Amino acid sequence: MAKYTWNGRYRPNAFTPENDRDQLLDVELLGSVRDADLADDIIAEGCEIQKETMVDLFARREKALAKRLLSGYSFVNDIVQMQPRVTGVFEDINAQFDPNVNKCVVDMTAAAALRSSLASEVGVKIIGTKEAGGAKIGAVTNTVSGAKDGTVPIGDDVIIEGEKIKILDEADTEQGVFFVDAAGTEHRVSRKLTVNKPAQIIARVPADLAEGSVTLVIRTKFSGSSSVLKTVRELKYTFALNAVK
Repeated sequence: MAKYTWNGRYRPNAFTPENDRDQLLDVELLGSVRDADLADDIIAEGCEIQKETMVDLFARREKALAKRLLSGYSFVNDIVQMQPRVTGVFEDINAQFDPNVNKCVVDMTAAAALRSSLASEVGVKIIGTKEAGGAKIGAVTNTVSGAKDGTVPIGDDVIIEGEKIKILDEADTEQGVFFVDAAGTEHRVSRKLTVNKPAQIIARVPADLAEGSVTLVIRTKFSGSSSVLKTVRELKYTFALNAVK
């Protein structure tokens, strides 16, 4: 079992425009820390050095390290490896350093000990997407084929996954699961939802829906908390669906 857990949220992968479904995962940071915070952590473990002294030592260490790096030394410890480098291309062996083309940088990578800890001690928990408000339709599964290929079986069930998608009141005709055909006609799911949860709905695709391109729409007053939305929230699945028999 992992000793530490990173929470992550999905965001669309802009590097694969040919694939409109794959996602990247951003770690949700707990915050940021400075030397004073590290000093508090060390003192909490029983160190008797005064916080002010420790912070001063940290500052002196960083100044000494910066001087070494600026002088051309590399640095390594259990956390990080640092290596001075010059970027940019030199036209030939007689070329001189050009600050408009070449830059002095320091490459920093995780050291071996930290890489080992990352591999063995850190687990990842996916907690949702990064969209504002957190309400979203994330995936649609064809229960007949078991595929998430964009097909929805007419007269059969689909599994809809997402966030805050629960239909708060199925008797309210303003709320519900709707399939909108290419002509703009809405086909509301009238059959009671098999599953109606904040993160998952199982709905029967209306039998009168014609084959072809459709848009999935969910309308609900579910807020995700004890309060109820004053107006209906509309969620549209951003990916194309195809109704099939």
